Amino acid sequence: MSTRKSLATLLAALALGLGLVLAVQGARAHPAPLRPAPAACDSFAPVPSMNGGASANVLRSIAVIGAADAWAVGDAVSGSADRALAEHWDGSQWAIVPAPDPGPSVDVLDGVAALAPDDVWAVGYADTGGSYQTLVEHWDGSTWTVVSSPNPGSSNLLRGITAGGAADLWAV
Repeated sequence: MSTRKSLATLLAALALGLGLVLAVQGARAHPAPLRPAPAACDSFAPVPSMNGGASANVLRSIAVIGAADAWAVGDAVSGSADRALAEHWDGSQWAIVPAPDPGPSVDVLDGVAALAPDDVWAVGYADTGGSYQTLVEHWDGSTWTVVSSPNPGSSNLLRGITAGGAADLWAV
């Protein structure tokens, strides 16, 4: 990966931690509505995203399949409930796509990996009533569903996921 792409990835990750969705402009295709930038120089421009909670919304990870197909995940806070947040980019705008919330009050998605439009994985954690348990969700092209995952200790969290292929997923 080039230094420029690495920097763009790092800046995008930092921006997601601040609850912003950024798109890279430059030589590669990018989602509208962004202002053109010189081809030799990458720049960032905010793209409005949806708000799922009344108090706070945090987007923690993003995966891009193509210029009109991307996913961002995180959590939305309303009152004392912290709920899983999944947003989909269709090429022109972000839309909230309902994701399961198995915990009674806390469900957070920290990482997302996309293999195809009908094969997207998200990981995080859920408070199951006093302890955190891993949370793995899968998008099949129409619905997010919870997938069983191991919980070897009393407090388990997954913070990121990557995919080497359909049968080669890694989560930490």
